[in-house]
Amino acid sequence: MNGDRNSSYFQRIVQQRQKKHTVLRIRNDIGGWIDDAKELNLKFIADYTHRLKSNFSRPRTIPDLGLPKLITQSINDDLLRLPTLQEIKSIVWGLDPNKTPGPDGFGAGFFSELLGYY
Repeated sequence: MNGDRNSSYFQRIVQQRQKKHTVLRIRNDIGGWIDDAKELNLKFIADYTHRLKSNFSRPRTIPDLGLPKLITQSINDDLLRLPTLQEIKSIVWGLDPNKTPGPDGFGAGFFSELLGYY
């Protein structure tokens, strides 16, 4: 069976939208056409890389304002280190599994069960 009429109707709508929104060719920098799929992908990647690339070649530094430094380098290193699996487990297992799920739809109970396998 091919399903009911509604299913086939919505499938046709999706296919039409995919065809409508598919980029088949674009103009290159000198006005010619790019219609090869691999070249199209490379062109899009190059354009987005160029658009999103930072203009700063060196790291930004905060000027010395004469404020006291309250965080030592060792404290800063500790804050920047990745947590261990045991630290993650202890935090997640300490959450109430019956609380309302977050925006992703998963509650703390889901993650507690998931971490139980590791």
